[in-house]
Amino acid sequence: MRPRVYFCSAAMLACFILVGASSASAQHIQDRGYFREATSAAYAQLPFICTAPDCVSYPTDAYTTDYAVAQVITIVGAVDGETFTFKAVEPDSTVLTEWVITYHSTQCFTWSGGSLCNNSGYATFWTGPLVNCQPTGSWTLQFYDNSTLTVTHQFNLSHNASGPLGITSPTANQLIQLTDQNYTATPSSGAGAALFSAGTNGGGTISWTATQSYNTSQGYGYTTSNLPPFNTANGQGQVEIYQSTGGQVKVTAQTTTSSGTVQDCVTFYVEGTQLFDPTGQLLSLYATGATPHLMTGIAQVESSYLQFFSQNLLGATALWPHESYDGGSHIGLMMVPITNADAWDWTINTSDGVNSSVYGFAANKLPTATTYTNDIINGVKNPKIPRHIGLRSLTGVELENMALVLYRGVGLGPDLASTLTELYYVPICSSNNVISRARDSSVKEESGTGSRIPEVIL
Repeated sequence: MRPRVYFCSAAMLACFILVGASSASAQHIQDRGYFREATSAAYAQLPFICTAPDCVSYPTDAYTTDYAVAQVITIVGAVDGETFTFKAVEPDSTVLTEWVITYHSTQCFTWSGGSLCNNSGYATFWTGPLVNCQPTGSWTLQFYDNSTLTVTHQFNLSHNASGPLGITSPTANQLIQLTDQNYTATPSSGAGAALFSAGTNGGGTISWTATQSYNTSQGYGYTTSNLPPFNTANGQGQVEIYQSTGGQVKVTAQTTTSSGTVQDCVTFYVEGTQLFDPTGQLLSLYATGATPHLMTGIAQVESSYLQFFSQNLLGATALWPHESYDGGSHIGLMMVPITNADAWDWTINTSDGVNSSVYGFAANKLPTATTYTNDIINGVKNPKIPRHIGLRSLTGVELENMALVLYRGVGLGPDLASTLTELYYVPICSSNNVISRARDSSVKEESGTGSRIPEVIL
């Protein structure tokens, strides 16, 4: 916010008592107080007019529907190079530098984008943080003369349900879990639902908007979406359902009162749950596999059988989607590539882990394992890879072993020839069994021993 300034007259200054004067700092810093401003119009009346109820001096509490909280400082006898800094400290200890003002021998106070001259080092400034929809809790206003903290004030920022507008639900930092629809959605009613409700003393319609966002700890898969706007009456509630999604939700309520348009905001979180057991789903997805319980084993190795786990993210400690070791390039029970649905819907995550044609175990890795096995047995013309005589086809369980390496190792080697040497099974060839004749004159055929050895065991 731009600093406001009042030109001090000689008559006003005559009443000041100058104490502790020195050549290094202003002779006198006068704390003129701090003020809660409900509207921008009330703020504009400072520094000497404070009209209730839109302006309150020395407030214990300010509200998230207010416009600003400003402190007023009078500087007397500034010296060349002296700096004056207004700061505000948020509840989480974040320091906001509002303005840095410097006095020069040219008899000018200067700051970013403005100046005040020909006042012989005397001026009254006022500024402060905009508090509308800002974080609730204890705030501190600070004023520094050079690097010395000279003036400080504290106030508590909160929601005021009995004020011009106050959100009563959801509450700030509330955690709402995905406990309905097989643990993929927030409830449609009851104490665990995402209920939107607010009160207003103006009696007008309340308009609502909400923005939901999610990102992993290392910035993979950022998503954001806006809830369709809706209206409620004073004290009326409306439940919104979050399906196959979650994360941070920033909510804004707005209404019109006699003082103008006011708005209030809260932030809450949609989190996962650890109440469900994915075993039945994993068994049904791979019921015809050679090893029917193989998917439960994959989930155990990949994620310790957890779709969600507790961590601090986006400002809240909650049950967030379980991330891969690199901070979220893969996600959830089956550690599949990150999408919003795979992060928040465990049924989609497990289904994709088995049936995705791009990376699923049954739909992609098993067929790829079969292809690689055939490449080893029959050879490949381009690139030139020899075929191996005497190698039998793999059993279903053996193909699963090959596919497990692919599931964990993605593409393995940089080319096909390298990949075929990094699989679970590779051929062992005798140097005396190289046969000169080949299907392609440029490709030799090798006679294998008929056995395979595991190169990678999961």
